[in-house]
Amino acid sequence: MKKAIDSKQKFITPSLLMGESKKANMQSYSYDPEVARRQLAYMIIMHEYPLSMVEHAGFRRFCYALQPAFHVISRNTIKRDIFKIYDVEKLKTMRLMERNKSRVSLTTDMWTSISKKRGFMVITAHIIDDSWKLQSRILSGSIVSGLMDTFLEWNIDRKLSTLTVDNCTTNDAMIDLLLEKLGGDHIRCKSLFHVRCAAHILNLIVKDGLDVIKSSIVKVRDSVAYWTATQKREETFEGAARQLGITYGKNLSLDCPTRWNSTFLMLQTAIKYRNAFGRLKLKDPQYKSCPNDDDWNLAEEICERLEIFYKVTLLFSGTTYPTSNLFFPDVCDIKVKLSEWVCCGIDVVEEMALNMLEKYDKYWDNTHGFLAVAVVLDPSKDCSESSSKAPPSTYLRDRTSLSDYLDQRKKTKTVHVKSELDRYLEEEQLPMCDDFDILAWWKSNGLKYPVLQAIARDVLAVPVLLWHRSPLLVLVVGGESKSGSHNDEDMDVDDCMSDVTTVDD
Repeated sequence: MKKAIDSKQKFITPSLLMGESKKANMQSYSYDPEVARRQLAYMIIMHEYPLSMVEHAGFRRFCYALQPAFHVISRNTIKRDIFKIYDVEKLKTMRLMERNKSRVSLTTDMWTSISKKRGFMVITAHIIDDSWKLQSRILSGSIVSGLMDTFLEWNIDRKLSTLTVDNCTTNDAMIDLLLEKLGGDHIRCKSLFHVRCAAHILNLIVKDGLDVIKSSIVKVRDSVAYWTATQKREETFEGAARQLGITYGKNLSLDCPTRWNSTFLMLQTAIKYRNAFGRLKLKDPQYKSCPNDDDWNLAEEICERLEIFYKVTLLFSGTTYPTSNLFFPDVCDIKVKLSEWVCCGIDVVEEMALNMLEKYDKYWDNTHGFLAVAVVLDPSKDCSESSSKAPPSTYLRDRTSLSDYLDQRKKTKTVHVKSELDRYLEEEQLPMCDDFDILAWWKSNGLKYPVLQAIARDVLAVPVLLWHRSPLLVLVVGGESKSGSHNDEDMDVDDCMSDVTTVDD
């Protein structure tokens, strides 16, 4: 007869603790079924496993092999456990929002259910906490109509700073409606509330430019598609490149036509092998889409100029540090470059630059005030009018935006705002360095500039782009396709719990 295993029995087991030593240590271990059950729920949350995995025979056998005393729970029970964790984490986040002294910046991301019948809006809050760390928390994955309800549920309707959304007319109408509902007392600067996603605008600008050389891009795309269609063709292409003495380091990659950055990378790689394409045209009569010299020269010209946009896109993708203070100088750089290209002497490039400038001026000529202010609040940036890359009017607009925001602060605090701002601007510029921590600087200079510190805490939390979630996260709950019959609360739990990265015993 097998001995019954006491659920509280202590074992001395080899536990591989992968610390700095990378060595296995012996430690005392006490089995607790409640802890094991909670860790199972966290595992499903963190790795987005389907809830049905707890009913898989293989998983149950695996659990029994690890600990025979552990009773694997049912699918419905693990779902209830996840909801309990969600409730706990939601309460923690609500308390964080309540005690945090700064305002809340929001981003929204829109997805459509598989059935195409409902739209979902993932709402993410961004704040700088009391330790001056940038924090982001998903608040809801609700149906679009529930945006205002989410503000009220989380009690942040009076603490909102900005709302970052995609650039479209429906969002413009939504912003107007929200401002009307929120009223004038709770939003400090209504004109600064609406932030258009910088990555989306950048995408629109570049796509307009690429349309000018569309025919050349199509030839390159068709060529890449042809030589990557089969393994044999890929080997033939690599052989031709090596035969011509071309270092074959990066494989050809086909772009996604709706994503300009993938088109840029496709062109960048294909240009390196332009001679290989020409050689293979002579050897393979079925290959009929080879670009001519004019196409390649044009692709090189465009690719060289698109590099600045690609670098800015990479900058935008940073999520562990505030990008608002880094955003404005790069936007100014883009304006300067476009102005230079308009009179570069190359007809196609000039046409491309004109198209891009038209889109630029439409969306970025009146650059968002908060993001311009972020540059003023960066002590490593020189904000003097004479040294600014932007025209003088832009510098004056930055000062005006900051002054407007300071005026709102003065309504609740009696301070010498002007002298504090002037003292800050008169300080010697800090040396430029890649690892400069702007949040740490403002954390340590609060006594010197208390009002500006409070403003910096609001402004530097503003995201310049949307907090994108995986479509799978939004459309799939516990491994099941989202459709009209599923509970909307599942959507909240699925998204909100995706932010839980630490597991407490």
